[in-house]
Amino acid sequence: MTWTARTIITLLTTLLTTAAAGGFLTADNADAAPAPAPQVEAVSTLGEIAELTTAQSDLVASSFERFTQAGLAAPTDVVPSFHDSIDACNGNLGLSTIEDGIQRVRICWSHENPGVEIRLQEQALVHELAHAWADLNVDEPLRNAFVEFTGAASWNLAVDGWNDRGTERAADLITWALLDPAALFVDFEGASCHQWSAAYELITGESAPSTLTDAC
Repeated sequence: MTWTARTIITLLTTLLTTAAAGGFLTADNADAAPAPAPQVEAVSTLGEIAELTTAQSDLVASSFERFTQAGLAAPTDVVPSFHDSIDACNGNLGLSTIEDGIQRVRICWSHENPGVEIRLQEQALVHELAHAWADLNVDEPLRNAFVEFTGAASWNLAVDGWNDRGTERAADLITWALLDPAALFVDFEGASCHQWSAAYELITGESAPSTLTDAC
């Protein structure tokens, strides 16, 4: 349900050392003036109107496309929303929940640098969509198999730390594979890259993307 501190620390390290292409933070653009505020458009999902900026709407569309290209059917009835405070995410940076039968994905990340903000929001959004995908596509036998394969303590028991839960490892793994294998922000815990590629194929039933296998 959340992004872990280890994921964030690794991602921030990547942002600080990656070229500016695609909105990454570098020494050259860290102090750049903020981009003009984008126009706001209304996006209707399940009869609800969520006020998303144009950039956020594009981000939602591109994130869904990543799932489609990987052969993963992201739920089409998700209600996405973006927030300036972590309060809306129960103190976390992202949150995926099912409320009254409606799948909701909340992203609670803001940053003074627009390029950094959109990149971090993209990471969080794909991660939370991965949770939403797993809720609909991963049954109990597959959860148990994934937990055993990855050495997780459980799929999602509250007594276990976030990094020890299979649901978090699965969401991290899918995000890593679909978005940025070069970042390598999955917690390997002694496992090889090839083992995590196999774990991706186990949980999704799809071949690991070439970007993932090429990173091994």
